[in-house]
Amino acid sequence: MKLKGYIKRSCAVIFCLAAALYADQIATTPDGKQVLLRSDNTWRYATQSDIMANKLLSGEQGTNASGGGSGGATLLAGSGNANKPPVSPDGRRPTTSLLDVVRGDASFDFRKARWGFTRRQVEQSEANPALKSSADKLEYKISLLGMSCKIVYTFAGDNLIKGSYFLEQDHPDPAQYYADFTVLKDYLRQIYGTPVSDQDFWTNDIYRADRKNWGFAVSIGFLSYRVIWQGPTTKTVLTINGGNHAINTNIDYASIK
Repeated sequence: MKLKGYIKRSCAVIFCLAAALYADQIATTPDGKQVLLRSDNTWRYATQSDIMANKLLSGEQGTNASGGGSGGATLLAGSGNANKPPVSPDGRRPTTSLLDVVRGDASFDFRKARWGFTRRQVEQSEANPALKSSADKLEYKISLLGMSCKIVYTFAGDNLIKGSYFLEQDHPDPAQYYADFTVLKDYLRQIYGTPVSDQDFWTNDIYRADRKNWGFAVSIGFLSYRVIWQGPTTKTVLTINGGNHAINTNIDYASIK
């Protein structure tokens, strides 16, 4: 109990110093523990994903999540070809840093692409060949904040209209899937700010008051969650849902047009 009180007092002091710099901040207590200080004056022990996200947002680009060096696959930043930047439909050759893309550089709508890109332009924007290709889709694999993830680009005709991240984690405990969802939600909030919609949907309230079992509630179809951000050109939707003890977590970016 004394240790917990000491940590709380330490976090309170550090929070006051960090709040001036970032809404959410990773800090180290005097006894060496890393914590995530939240803008609502709460805190929790930091996960590895929290630490990685904070480094990206604070400009410490270093090695990316996929292990391919700076400029590689992260949540928003694609592993585009640095020697041949993709040309947008209006003829622009946008240049940007990894940090700019993570924070939502207006030059791009999804990773290193803009809505309206052709299949060829999207292929040029990704460093590696597509794993799957069909008439209206291109599919890639990356590591997203340390999580196994599939990327799907969707086309109408030969023009990009949507991009999606599908988590492909394999956890023994449903609570871990919900923890991944929370990490993504916190990360997107740091990039895009307050969502326009943040809703949970319950078909059965039996676990509503028992937060530690929310992952299990998702796995049996009792709970789903949807968070929406709206930008000038893009609608971003983070969802988690499930049933039959399977859980799906994905982020969809779609052209508003």
